[in-house]
Amino acid sequence: MPAAFTRRRFLQAVAGSASVGLLGACGHEEPLLRVGSNLWPGYELMYLAESLKLLDSRRIRMIRMPSATVVMQALAGDLIDAAGLTLDEVLTASANGVKLAVVTVIDQSLGADAVIARPELTSPGALRGKRICVEKTAVGAMMLHTFLRQTGLTPGDVTLIYATVDEHLGLYQSGKADAVVSFNPVVPQLETLGGVRLFDSTRMGGQILDCLAVTERALAQNPLALDELVKAFFAARARFKQDIAAVTPLLAAGLEITPQVLPAAYEGIDLPDLAANRLWLESTPPRLEQSAAIVRDIMLDARLLDATLDVKGLAVSRFLPATTG
Repeated sequence: MPAAFTRRRFLQAVAGSASVGLLGACGHEEPLLRVGSNLWPGYELMYLAESLKLLDSRRIRMIRMPSATVVMQALAGDLIDAAGLTLDEVLTASANGVKLAVVTVIDQSLGADAVIARPELTSPGALRGKRICVEKTAVGAMMLHTFLRQTGLTPGDVTLIYATVDEHLGLYQSGKADAVVSFNPVVPQLETLGGVRLFDSTRMGGQILDCLAVTERALAQNPLALDELVKAFFAARARFKQDIAAVTPLLAAGLEITPQVLPAAYEGIDLPDLAANRLWLESTPPRLEQSAAIVRDIMLDARLLDATLDVKGLAVSRFLPATTG
């Protein structure tokens, strides 16, 4: 994790919180639940819940982070207890010793992750010999691997530039990248600049899921906070669905975009409701674990995992509320 983030931004986010806790069901004090994520429209609904005063700051602390890379590092460093992660990132973290469970499927990418190229590069073949910018994360690598495999290209056909998502737009605008593997809200900004969509997650159905992932320790120590967070997330989702205009200023500010482009940031993103989450987490076997097995096999093929990983028990449904009311 970048030193500046560790010493300043993270410590500011949790300042004064070490002794904060509320009594759990057995009379024990719960430690603060620290939840991190990078900028992504689906995750932003958790911050919307915070803005709408649906979360108790004595119990839950939401922490925005600059990239998925930093989120993964924070989990590995025991600086956060839960995170917004893609399914493949959950598997990567688990393979690296950070055992996680998924308590909510936040969204499914159906076009929100994409490969965007310069206007003159109108076909995948035009990328031979060109520079592709991609984040050095599991989701970036999986998107790139699938794009190359499905379009007949090989890694040797292109030059890769690794950069975190907050750098993607600048690299494209400066001419240092010919194509970018990125996601909303960056994708619509690239398309506004004339970028051409060569590939997206509609061709990877069920593989790019965003989840609320929780450490084993937090599952045991923070049941009240997790109940509250998941309930608040679905309440915020309901507000978003009922009246997007009313919450647009809050969401746009969090995503660091203008209110005018906020609707475009949610295009290509399916936000499963409570009933759909029950299918993801409670079916037999859980649909989430079926998808995880497929993603695991793709990652093994792409050498994103060193060894097979047992996905049984990944789905935990007990924090899903009875209703969204």
